[in-house]
Formats: sequence, C-alpha cells, structure tokens
Amino acid sequence: MKRQMMMAGLASALLLSACGNGDEATDAAENEDPAAAEETSDSGQADITAEQQQSLDEKFNGMANDELIDAIEPQSPDYSEITITVSDEASSMNGDALRGKMQGIGESVRSGTAGILHDGADDKLPLVEFENPDSDVIAHYDSHERDAELIME
Repeated sequence: MKRQMMMAGLASALLLSACGNGDEATDAAENEDPAAAEETSDSGQADITAEQQQSLDEKFNGMANDELIDAIEPQSPDYSEITITVSDEASSMNGDALRGKMQGIGESVRSGTAGILHDGADDKLPLVEFENPDSDVIAHYDSHERDAELIME
C-alpha cells in the first residue's frame, strides 16, 4: 500500500514538472500589458477557420442563385462589411417589393454570417450594402446590431 502511494506521489510530481504547475502561465498573464491585450481584442480581425470559410462560401453561393442577386462579396477579411450586387431585375420591381426582397436577403446574409463567425452574437452582424450593376449603392445597413433597419438610398 505504501509503495502504491509513493508511486502515485512520484507520478504526480513527474506530471506536474512535465506539464508545469500553471505558475508560468499565471505569471505571464499578470505581467501582460493590458493595453496590448485590449488592442488585440479590439482589432476586429476575426481568425476565420477553413470550415467557417467553406460555410460562408456555400451560403453565399447558394444565395447567389437567386435571380435578384448577381454577387455577394465580403469587403473585409473579417466579413464585417459585405456588398451584395443586385441584378438588372431589381429595376423592374416596384419599390415595396424590392425593399422587402432586399431586407430578407440582407437579414439572411447578416444573421448567417454572425451565426457562422460569432455564434450569432446580436452586435457582430456585418454592415451590408446593396449595389446596382452600375456600382451605385441603393440600400445599406449602417449598424452591426441585429435590429438595424435597411436604409434605402
């Protein structure tokens, strides 16, 4: 019995010395510059994994099959700004129908992107602009908040 206890104690000591007892990580965190940590967290650059990138590509490619959409393109590496180019079909729609269609598309792109990248956070939705084929902005969302309204130009 004593031998088993000694072996367990020895194994614990070896494990602690091999893995460290956590003091180094604590010391490093205590000595870290708070301004540098804040700068890192406020940089806005999301590290997008290959799986997230694939999910976003699949979502955007699927939505681009809509006859109203010519393209969906991120304008920043962290997908915080996205431009949706609408087709010529938009010019033949009445204002209310176009607004409703763009609002549905915009909300889908915004919530889908936040869901994939930020676990659906209500304050991390991308800013979305809608452009016509001539690259004129025709509508946009101007807030990262979920309850942002589509603003028609």
